[in-house]
Amino acid sequence: MKVFSGKAIVPFCTHGGSGLGRSVTDITRLCSQSTILDGLAFWMVLQSGAET
Repeated sequence: MKVFSGKAIVPFCTHGGSGLGRSVTDITRLCSQSTILDGLAFWMVLQSGAET
């Protein structure tokens, strides 16, 4: 994607078990003129009795 050319991209997501999946691979393919940094995947854990 030309709009991200020369930019640094830090992939991140929240998940319930799948992590970043293919996201980094897809972003790297689509934004080949960008610098792709290490991604962060935040795992969601529901506590018993917690509101969703």
